[in-house]
Amino acid sequence: MSGTAKTVKNLTRARLVTQVNDGVIKSFDENTLSVTDLGDTLRVNVSVAVVEPINFININAEIRRFATTE
Repeated sequence: MSGTAKTVKNLTRARLVTQVNDGVIKSFDENTLSVTDLGDTLRVNVSVAVVEPINFININAEIRRFATTE
C-alpha cells in the first residue's frame, strides 16, 4: 500500500471513530476498511452500521381532573 493510501486509510479510520463517538453512525467494521489505489483515484470501502431514524413517537396522555386549591 502506498504512503498516500495508508494516509487515507488512517484518516478514514479516524473520521469513522469520530462519527461513532458523535452518534452519526452506530459502528463500522474495521476488518472491511480498505483503500485501493486505482492510479488517479483511491477507492475506500468499509461497512458501517447506520443510526436508525425515529419514525414515530408514541404519546400516552391521561385525561383527568386535578383538585384546585382555591
